[in-house]
Amino acid sequence: MLLNFLFAAPELIRGTPVSVATDVWSVGVLAYVMLSGVSPFLDESPEETCVNICRLDFCFPDEYFRDVSQAAKDFVSSALQQDPRKRPSATSCLQHPWRYGP
Repeated sequence: MLLNFLFAAPELIRGTPVSVATDVWSVGVLAYVMLSGVSPFLDESPEETCVNICRLDFCFPDEYFRDVSQAAKDFVSSALQQDPRKRPSATSCLQHPWRYGP
């Protein structure tokens, strides 16, 4: 359970309704981790990490994202939208230009 909250969308933490968009959030977190090797929201404690998730407190530090394409960062940013209705559909994720490379 400890690692599960690292991929949790704000709506899971707040206890509000979930949908497929909740899974899209988790894909965005997973992509961030795979691209950088670090978590976008990890902090000193699970509570602080959850606050970061709910505040959407993340960025793309150069030390981890120097060689990452803008398309990849755009994909992550689109998946990590606070409002689940603004996140792309699963189909849109599969059609994102980043998936196909340059």
